[in-house]
Amino acid sequence: MAFGIFPTALPVLPKVHARTVFVRIKQYWRQLRHAPPGERFKRRYQLRQRNGHESTLRRVLLVGLGVALACIGIVLMFIPGPAILFFFVAGAIFAEESRWVARALDALEVRLRRWWTRLRNWWCRRSASSKGTVLATALLVAATSAYFTYRMFT
Repeated sequence: MAFGIFPTALPVLPKVHARTVFVRIKQYWRQLRHAPPGERFKRRYQLRQRNGHESTLRRVLLVGLGVALACIGIVLMFIPGPAILFFFVAGAIFAEESRWVARALDALEVRLRRWWTRLRNWWCRRSASSKGTVLATALLVAATSAYFTYRMFT
């Protein structure tokens, strides 16, 4: 029996199996990995726009997930944790919905690759003693930071 605006039966939602979700995630990362640097996120954005049959609710939930992951990343910046990972995943989610974010992430990727190549070349040209000095200094800075973080929270 129906009462006014209430439906007589609940809609049947499709079952989502964990295996299907993991297959989609693997496919997504495979597409990102095989796209050329500087084009990855733009291509993903274009693919998402071409397949624009997704519901508004799903898009809102994805953006909400991106915001939640970005907030977790902000919290993890101040306590020990993998903040960069959360920022990357949140950025990838935002890049699917925004052309501007997709372009910015592609440009950032190209710059980071260039920076990493320069750093790696610089490191390879260093002698063993200078590499040891750099590593010892980095360990000292990390230990000092960990100590003061521990003292601040205890």
